[in-house]
Amino acid sequence: MLSKELKKISRSIKESSMTSYKFKIFGDDYEFSGDFSEASSTILFDGEPTSYQVADFRHWPEEAAREYIRELIVASGDDPEDYEEDINEAIENMTEKKILTQDDPTEYTVSDGNATEKYDDWDDTVSAVESWYDYMDDDDHYKFEGGRPPFNPRRLEPGDVDSLNEAIREWENEIAESLDYESFHGHGNYSVSPASAMGLNLTVAVD
Repeated sequence: MLSKELKKISRSIKESSMTSYKFKIFGDDYEFSGDFSEASSTILFDGEPTSYQVADFRHWPEEAAREYIRELIVASGDDPEDYEEDINEAIENMTEKKILTQDDPTEYTVSDGNATEKYDDWDDTVSAVESWYDYMDDDDHYKFEGGRPPFNPRRLEPGDVDSLNEAIREWENEIAESLDYESFHGHGNYSVSPASAMGLNLTVAVD
């Protein structure tokens, strides 16, 4: 489930324009977010609240990214000054995406192609995903060694449906692989994941 602190912060934002920014450096992906139109907006690094506000970076997400990267480099024991080219390249290729907050009039549809459920609350949507495959635990057809793999929502921003669906895909593949389903390739570039081979295709959409 989402951390209590993250829920508290997300609900405190009114009529916000939260935006998520993603960058890659040294082969790893990182993400931060904030409402860069609001000076007092808290900056989140990988979903975790920080002591920084948008005003600390003069409303420039590029400056927030630079500080984030510098902190990562310092934490690894290196000098950021030695990696200016890498830092500039990461910032230049940074992507952004608007995040729907809990104040947006949003309805989420959770469906596996057969059953469909609708929610107007983000936390309820994530909870529905987490419990979607609970029926497998009581069905003798599914024999898990060591139990069914749990859903790991990671550090999801409220309203970030794309990242939620990515987490679902990973989870479904873990479930299928634990039941000995394997990926396979068809004609040309066509391939089937373990989850697809098992028929798992849970998806969340925004209406």
